[in-house]
Order: sequence, then C-alpha cells, then structure tokens
Amino acid sequence: MVGLYRGGHPPKSWKRRRRGKGEGEEKERRRRRRRRGEGEGEGEGEGEGEGEGEGKEKEKQREKENERENGKKKEQEKEKEKQKDKQREKENERENRKKKELEKEKRKEKEKEKEKEKERERVLEREKEEERQKEKEKEKEKEKEREKQKDKQREKENERENKRRRRRKRGRGRKRRRRRRRRRGRRRRKSRRRRRRRERRRRRRRRRRRKIRRIRGRRRSRRKERSRKGEAEGQGKQICFVDSLGQISLESSLLTKFPQTDKFRHIR
Repeated sequence: MVGLYRGGHPPKSWKRRRRGKGEGEEKERRRRRRRRGEGEGEGEGEGEGEGEGEGKEKEKQREKENERENGKKKEQEKEKEKQKDKQREKENERENRKKKELEKEKRKEKEKEKEKEKERERVLEREKEEERQKEKEKEKEKEKEREKQKDKQREKENERENKRRRRRKRGRGRKRRRRRRRRRGRRRRKSRRRRRRRERRRRRRRRRRRKIRRIRGRRRSRRKERSRKGEAEGQGKQICFVDSLGQISLESSLLTKFPQTDKFRHIR
C-alpha cells in the first residue's frame, strides 16, 4: 500500500477509515442481525433495512452532539482565554502600580537626600559666618587697643608740649593785652550786627507802609469811580486786609471780578 501513494505514505483519511468508529458500528450491526436471524428470511431482510436506517440517524445525532460539544468546548476555551487575558491585565496593572509606587518612593528618598544636603550646606555656612564674626570682633578689639595706645601716646605728647609752652611763657602782661584787644574786636562786631538788624527792620516797615498807602489810594480812586457811575458808596467790597504785623492779604473771590488786583498777588 505504501508504494501506491505519492510521497510514500497514504493520507490520514485512509487511516481513519481503518481505525475509525466505523468498525465498532459494523460489529454492533452484525450482532443485531444474528439476534434477529431466528425469524424468517423476509423478516431478516426488512430488519436489516431498518437497522441500517437507524444506524445512519444515530450517526447523524452523534455527529450533531459532537459538533455541539466541540462548540461548547471552543466557547469554554474562549472564555478561559478571556479570563486569562483579564487576569494578565490585572497582573500588569498591579505591576505597573508597584512600579509607580517604587518610583515615588525613590523620588521621595532623593528629595529627602537633597534637603539633607541643603541643611548641611546651611549649617556649614552658619559656622563659617560665626567664625567670620568672631574674627571681626577680634579685629575690632585689636583696633580698640591700638586706639587706646595711640590716645595714651597723644596725651603724653600733649603733656610734653604743654610743659614746653609753660617754660617758654615768661611775662603775663602780654597775655592780658592780647585778651583785651580780642574783647574790643568782639564788642565792635556785635554792635555792627545790631545796627544792621535795626536798619533792615526799618526798611521792611517802610516798604510795608508804602504798599499799604498805595493800596488804600487805589481803593479811594475805585470808590470815586463807582460813585461816578451811580453805584452806592457803601457797597464797595474790601479787597485788601492788613494784619497786626503789617502783612497784606487779598480775597481770592475778588480777583476774578477785579483783575486789577492781580498785580498785588505777590503781597500775600
């Protein structure tokens, strides 16, 4: 049989025919025929025909059942695969969460390390500043001591100079004369200052009085003009005011009505 087929081997369908389920079914049919063979020949012929029809229907039913079972198995396998996929997804999500948590923890640890390093740097800077302050204080103390030494040296030098001056000064009459001359010069200066102040005050008073006289004269001339035009003599408003100190002030409301008074704004 091997040499008849191309390739040296028969197809699998041939093996199924030889080894398949058909052999078992044929044996069952033969057994049934033997049991029914007790009857007549005609009955045997009819029984064989009926047995063959029933066998075909059973085969069809078995094939259908097998197909159903195969379909159920396939569906079960699909569901199992789906469940496996879901399980894998869940596991992947868990792993991703774990990875994220680990990354967060690592970041937190790095931040903590950075903060610790910053604190160390701050502590070192504080220590350096404290050392600098101590050095500055030491330098200040040294400078103070130097100043004290310099002051002592100056005092000694001043004492020496004073002793020399005392030795040089012989007569006291010269000193008195010098003092008198200085006093006379001071008196003359004071008297000059007083005279100048008096003169300035007199000049200021004279200027103020002149201004007041001018303003009063202008008031009179305006009153006369109003009386000429037909206005009442008592209706004229006071434009200027003279204080006890002699200062002159103008009413701002009248400057718009009487623009001539604008010339005297500097008197305020």
